[in-house]
Amino acid sequence: MFLFDQDEGHDPTPGLTSELVKDVSELAFQHLIERLYSTPTQITVAIGGFPQLLVRNLLE
Repeated sequence: MFLFDQDEGHDPTPGLTSELVKDVSELAFQHLIERLYSTPTQITVAIGGFPQLLVRNLLE
């Protein structure tokens, strides 16, 4: 998911298999999501503007 080296055209760290890179990337993404959305308050803040955005886009 977040493979910045690959996105920038750099070679991955020597010795890492593509499977290991995939596993580490998935783990990093899981930790990011858990850190950002681990409490009801964080979830509410993150999606607080979604209803208004949805209605605005539907009206356009």
